Amino acid sequence: MGPAAKNRGQPLRQGGRRTPLVPLCFFLLVFSSPLQAQSTAPSPGKGLRPGSSASEERGEEVNLPPPSQRKTVDRIVAITNDEIITLYDLMQAGAPIFDRIAAEYEGAAREAKMKAAMSDLLDKMIDYKLIEQQARKIGITVAEKEIDRQLEELKKSQNLTQEQLEMALARDGMTLADYRKEIRTRLLTSRYVEYLVRQRVKITEEKLRQYYTQNLDRFRQSGGGDVRIADLFLPYPQGDATGKEEVIEEARRIRQEIAAGLPFMEAVRKYSEGYNIAEGGDLGFLELDQLQPEFREALEGLEPGEISDPIETERGLHLLQLIEVRNAPILPFEQVKSQIMSELYQKEYQKMLSNLSQEL
Repeated sequence: MGPAAKNRGQPLRQGGRRTPLVPLCFFLLVFSSPLQAQSTAPSPGKGLRPGSSASEERGEEVNLPPPSQRKTVDRIVAITNDEIITLYDLMQAGAPIFDRIAAEYEGAAREAKMKAAMSDLLDKMIDYKLIEQQARKIGITVAEKEIDRQLEELKKSQNLTQEQLEMALARDGMTLADYRKEIRTRLLTSRYVEYLVRQRVKITEEKLRQYYTQNLDRFRQSGGGDVRIADLFLPYPQGDATGKEEVIEEARRIRQEIAAGLPFMEAVRKYSEGYNIAEGGDLGFLELDQLQPEFREALEGLEPGEISDPIETERGLHLLQLIEVRNAPILPFEQVKSQIMSELYQKEYQKMLSNLSQEL
């Protein structure tokens, strides 16, 4: 086969374009099937590339007709360390994408889209093939019962019977055996990257504490903290729509007085019919998450001392003054240590994944 049989995952024609990797299962299912691919591993994200990628030139070898005229003649389109990817494999994997493009585009636009889609997809298939090979080299395996478990979880989450699952796969041009292979590939990829992370990444106590110190606000107790507010309340007259409009206008006028210099506490004593009038409407500290949604929204973005816009409720209008904010306390390091370890591990996982292609 000449140059096509070189050891890296080389397509039969070569180019230098770099392409991000998206899971094959995404292409296989998301465009035309109600199924959602399930995985216990993080989504690969982007960045996996073998040393050489599929080029636009390769796309020129196959002009894909509309689905009604399509006929696939099988041949080899890529070799990865003596394992082949055939044109049939490519067409089966990309069927949902190709059908969508054929339906949405015509003429030169369709041809360009088809070529780009085939080139991108072949790059991704090469990447996965290389990852599978590396995983096998170090003894990473996936048992059949693990694939069974993934399928059962998928059927349960989508409320599908076995027959419905196989019918949905068939609509995408896939058999159950094809889909089991995709699950195996996904699990092998995840485990291979996890293996590399465990072998190469050392997350020390010092790194954990540094991350904790630099991100203290992320480790506050849930609840959003406390706010101290004062409330000026104007009730609506019952059964009087005209009176309601008068209250709205009065609230605007009072707010203008406050903006012109009238202290909020004095405005409360002068106009409010709510609580704690003698104390200027001061309600003390309240948990932010326990306030009515419209109150939380009105306070959002206010600085201490500022006044909210009028807040409409069923009973009347409120003007709130934000007096003080007390943030939720920060959780101790030991309490969030495992969470930090997990976050740093995931960061390293994604970094390793994006750099993996350079090692294949």
